[in-house]
Order: sequence, then structure tokens, then C-alpha cells
Amino acid sequence: MESALATLELSVLEGYLSDAIGAAHLLATGSIEVEVEISGSRKVKYNQTTSRQLAAYISSLQNAITIKNGGMGRKPIHVVPV
Repeated sequence: MESALATLELSVLEGYLSDAIGAAHLLATGSIEVEVEISGSRKVKYNQTTSRQLAAYISSLQNAITIKNGGMGRKPIHVVPV
């Protein structure tokens, strides 16, 4: 999914992110089901049981936007035992 997002223009990514965040808000405030456009012609329906998938999609969009803006995106975290 993330490699497909990398090919999109920044304005498109920002539009998808806005729609996805709006959909997450609707689910959080009681909507039964929401529909989100994830590419030009593809839409996905989310509900309370699939809200984690919507959150993951939002995270992927945020990461793609960070990279487009010159950021590093997600980096591995190394934990050192004490």
C-alpha cells in the first residue's frame, strides 16, 4: 500500500487523509459504516470492527505525506535492554 501511495501527488494524499480522518471521526461519534476513497476509482467501507484498518490507512497516508515533504518517514526503533 505504501509504495502505491508514494506515486501520488501531495495534494491527492492530503485529500485522502482529510477524508479518512473525517471518516474515523464519524465512526468515533456513532456512525455504523463509512466509505473512504483510497484511489481514483476504489472505495473501501469501514465499520466499528474494521476501524483499526482505517487507522492503519491514516498512518500510511501520514507517512507518505511526511516523505513527500522531505521527512524521513518511519524509522526502526532499537531498544537496548538495561
